Amino acid sequence: MGFQNKFPVHLFLFFEQIQAIYWTASVLKPNHAIIFWPNGALHALTWALRLEVQLAASFLVETSSIDTSGYSQEDFELGNMWRGHPYLRFNLFYLYHLKYKITVCTLPVNDCQSIIGAYANAGWLEREVVEMFGSPIFNLIDSRCLLLDYAMFTSPMKRAAPCIGEIEWMYSPLEAGVSAYSVQSAEL
Repeated sequence: MGFQNKFPVHLFLFFEQIQAIYWTASVLKPNHAIIFWPNGALHALTWALRLEVQLAASFLVETSSIDTSGYSQEDFELGNMWRGHPYLRFNLFYLYHLKYKITVCTLPVNDCQSIIGAYANAGWLEREVVEMFGSPIFNLIDSRCLLLDYAMFTSPMKRAAPCIGEIEWMYSPLEAGVSAYSVQSAEL
């Protein structure tokens, strides 16, 4: 209940207008809310968090994704939201003045926009999500790979990703360049 006393009331009106679903934990973490947000309105929420007077010192802590393709519809309370969507993307915001955390969960669909205009560190976090999960984010300023080879076209955090590589790239001093070798694996 501390959420309702501390949080700006007009953001609750914003939640109700967009028909967002949210939970607050009163036992484990009383200062954390989880919001299931429509993807098209994520950009508006980030600007509301950034420009609201009481929330002006908000920070984007984490952006990541969860591969839900192995879960059944009974595993989720909101089974209708995940129909046809194997991934769930979430952004974790920390509201400094309120000492409050908000996790905003969205479905990564084709019209997912970057939030780099509101939060400068979103560029790195969104690049990592695009690279590891292969879900597109539009309006990224820099789309280069952060962690993987440029020659790698798989997304390693997907459940369908292979556990062993098929090609190994190595620098060869004899050829004075990078060479591709097929991986030979033997089962024991």
